[in-house]
Amino acid sequence: MKLILASASPRRKELLNQMGVYPEVINTYFEETKMLEPKEQVIYNARGKAKWLSDRLPKEKCLIIAADTIVCLDNVVLNKPQNKEEAKNMMEALSNKKHQVLTALCVLCKETEDVKEELVITDVYFRELTTKEVEAYVNTDEPYDKAGGYAIQERAGIFVDKIEGSYSNVVGLPINELSLILKSFDIEVSSLW
Repeated sequence: MKLILASASPRRKELLNQMGVYPEVINTYFEETKMLEPKEQVIYNARGKAKWLSDRLPKEKCLIIAADTIVCLDNVVLNKPQNKEEAKNMMEALSNKKHQVLTALCVLCKETEDVKEELVITDVYFRELTTKEVEAYVNTDEPYDKAGGYAIQERAGIFVDKIEGSYSNVVGLPINELSLILKSFDIEVSSLW
C-alpha cells in the first residue's frame, strides 16, 4: 500500500527512512490552531492535516501519515522563537526543569476513511544551563525553526539530562507507536526492509 507523509518536515522524513519506510512526501496547507489545550491542539492539528490532504487526493489505496508536535513547559506551549531574545528566554525557562514534548499521530486510510490516532508524550529534563551556554546556543541558527527552540539530536542535546518516554518523539515522530499503527493497517514495517 502506498504511504504518504503529510509533512514537509525533513526530520519526520528522516525518521521514517530510518525505519525503512520511504513515503511520498506532500506538504499540507492546513491552518493549524493554537487556541486549544495542548493535548487537544496536537490531536486537532494532526487530524486536520490528514483530512486536508485526503480531501485533495484521488480515491486510491494509500495511507496518509500526519503528525503534530509541540513543546510544553508547565502546560504553556513553546512555539518556534522568532528572534534571539525569544530563544534566550526559552532556554532560560527550560534550564533545570522538566518539560514535555507532545506528538499526535493520525494515520488515515484514503480507501476506507478508517482513522487511527495516538498521542505520545515524552518528559524531557534539562540540566541547569549557564549564561555562557545560552548565549552561545542562541548565536547558532538552531533555535529558530524548532518548537521549544531546540533539537535534541543537534547541539542542544548536551543540555538534556534525561528523558522519560520516546526519544524519536522529541525529534518529531514517535516511530515505535507509528509502527504499531501501521501494523494495525496490515503493514509490517520489518517486511519493508
